[in-house]
Amino acid sequence: MTGATLQETPYYQAHFAHAAGRDIESRKHQQILAWLQLQPGERALDVGCGLGDLAAAMSACGADVVGVDISAVAIEEAQKRYPAVQFIVLDGTPLQQQVGAGQFDALTCVQVLEHIPPGEVDAFIEQLAVCLRDGGRLLLDVPVTDNLSDRWLMFRNQHLRGMRRPPGAIDSSFNPTHLWKISNLEQLVERFVRRGLQPERVQKLYYIPWVLDRLRWGGVMRCLPVRWREQCLKGGTVLFRKGTAQALVRTERFSAFWSDPPGARGLARLKKLLA
Repeated sequence: MTGATLQETPYYQAHFAHAAGRDIESRKHQQILAWLQLQPGERALDVGCGLGDLAAAMSACGADVVGVDISAVAIEEAQKRYPAVQFIVLDGTPLQQQVGAGQFDALTCVQVLEHIPPGEVDAFIEQLAVCLRDGGRLLLDVPVTDNLSDRWLMFRNQHLRGMRRPPGAIDSSFNPTHLWKISNLEQLVERFVRRGLQPERVQKLYYIPWVLDRLRWGGVMRCLPVRWREQCLKGGTVLFRKGTAQALVRTERFSAFWSDPPGARGLARLKKLLA
């Protein structure tokens, strides 16, 4: 990772300063811990640890955990929250030079890859692989944003909810630090395979219209052709193993959206659009 990649932006500073005063949703963390099956004494690395909640959850399993992030603001707050966990601010040197090569039994990279410049993604994946021991596990969680679902959500957020789209935002998160759109989860997995990381478990998250969910018709999504269903894909979670992996398990999860009514600002914008 280069110094350009690891440049903390005002967005990061404002985001983590705001998030410092609230609790972070832990349901995803519970799924991650269930997949990793951390054992006492194992070493774990959380890349892009933010405020340290996931790193602390892994530490509670008895693992020796290191959390790293580019944001000095986040690392300072994480260390205050969880003084028993080691946190490091990334300085632009290769990751393995800061935390050690082949030192970790488990590594998490949750909602981080989309912040890496596209031309540096393969080098970043290589650094993740180098940090793992043989047989180590890597859990990757990414958004999928180059499809019809994300374009609809972008329209909804901007015109129905009245959210302000920051300059440079390329997807419905309106996060200007997202630097590329992940469109094909299988192709992304292949980039990890080329670095010696074999997938053991893949779960895809699909968004379905709220009305179908309420009518208990959400299962109709499974009947759609794959190319149509992929247009509703919103994210993916993949568990890799360095070296020989177990038999690959694929699962799907469906989550309803369109459930939140538009805000007053969004209604005003919609009225203007229709005028």
